[in-house]
Amino acid sequence: MQDIVFPNKNEKEFIEMAKKLGIDELIFAYKKKEDFYTKKENIKITNTLYTEPNKIRKGTTTICNASREAIERGASIVYGFETIEPKEHTHYRKSGMNQVLCKLATNKKVKIGFAFSTILNNHGQKRAIILGRMMQNIKFCKKYKTPIIIASFAANPYEMRAEAELKAFFSQLGL
Repeated sequence: MQDIVFPNKNEKEFIEMAKKLGIDELIFAYKKKEDFYTKKENIKITNTLYTEPNKIRKGTTTICNASREAIERGASIVYGFETIEPKEHTHYRKSGMNQVLCKLATNKKVKIGFAFSTILNNHGQKRAIILGRMMQNIKFCKKYKTPIIIASFAANPYEMRAEAELKAFFSQLGL
């Protein structure tokens, strides 16, 4: 299993936690190429850029926050649609995704990411709203056969989770 993380000069801690959790591959997302991790390790390390949609270049692996522009420009992974909308509407849920974005992501072969750290870092009613939005987005992605990736998207090593835990949790959300 692979996991996507956002290190801040704490790569060794992420690698140690990945070994404990049985993770085969870590994807380090950095804002600048100069920060890429180049040392050899026992597990596979992949570096990728975490960029704004207007800075996406063809042929590079990029991770972006949720936006239509990121999908149109062909980012590798776009995540965080659940957190775009600040408030729910009275009669329907604003989950950030719709059929247009799902079809576009399917055609562009862009993976939609679901971040476990989003759930971990929210509490109470906000967490419940995010869970409901994730359930709706998973339904959209399954219906339109959009590629999905689940990962921790952790900012610190203690937000990482084992593959079995992530699969069990997201299976309850409909994946």
